[in-house]
Amino acid sequence: MALKFFPHYLSIDSGTMDYIFFVMDNFSIHLSPFPRRFPSGLPVETIGFIARKRSWIRTAFQTCNFSFILEGGGEYRAGPTPWAVRAPCVITQWPGRHVEYGPSKPSEWWTELFLIYGQASRLQLQERGFDRQDRPAWGIESGGTVGAIVQQLMELLQGHTPGDQVDRIDRLCESLLLESLLARTPPTASPDQAIQAIRRRVRESFVEPHDFDALALEHGLSPSTFRRAWNRIVRVPPARYVMRIRLLEACRLLVETPLSIRQIADRLGYHDPLYFSRKFRHAIGMTATDYRTRHRPPVWRVELPGTD
Repeated sequence: MALKFFPHYLSIDSGTMDYIFFVMDNFSIHLSPFPRRFPSGLPVETIGFIARKRSWIRTAFQTCNFSFILEGGGEYRAGPTPWAVRAPCVITQWPGRHVEYGPSKPSEWWTELFLIYGQASRLQLQERGFDRQDRPAWGIESGGTVGAIVQQLMELLQGHTPGDQVDRIDRLCESLLLESLLARTPPTASPDQAIQAIRRRVRESFVEPHDFDALALEHGLSPSTFRRAWNRIVRVPPARYVMRIRLLEACRLLVETPLSIRQIADRLGYHDPLYFSRKFRHAIGMTATDYRTRHRPPVWRVELPGTD
């Protein structure tokens, strides 16, 4: 689900160009030089927008950054475990912490609105609950309110000098952070319940490819918490669990249908029948053909009176 917002061109007064730099649809507005008449305690240093971002970032920032992913997806790493990025969501970058993020395959991209706060704001971010090391990223269940604030910000930047609107920008950005957390994908009552919900989803659509990190985030679990809970409850790695379900369905189709092995492989998402055959033999202990021969019930020939 992408937020209902797709800016393409912003008309900004020429007097603001000392602080605004445009590259096609992208912009970055540096707000630090502008004095605040009504300080909020959370002054935004820079606000920017990147459309259809395809490049990878690998660095440790010296600022406190929030990236609102409005469209698309990719991957984010703030430690050993990668997080699947799926819009709408928020990813963070904190001073001195190495992060890597970007599209996970050549065809992927995302559209991002980013907020940058200086290190001096970190204590305020912590006190307001916006800086949590155990929550480096979070999904947004509903983009309605968040999307409306994004739209307000963009409209505020059109036709105005940042200095005239900087106090409003600060407060709208704080509201954006707050609303993103209030609209955060709610966790289930417990990790155990989340695992059962994910298992049901997988069983209902076992032919489809599953991004388990994305499923974990959707159910309020970090990827690392998900894997610990999954291994404790299911005792089989997620990918192997999916393979077992597919192979059980293959056994059923071999016995109950006349489908060829190639057709069964294709129906189960294995587009290479030889790969499917190897997986089947390794898991079941015999070839698919032998399994069909051994387990298919005999076909009884019934002769009616008067027939030869």
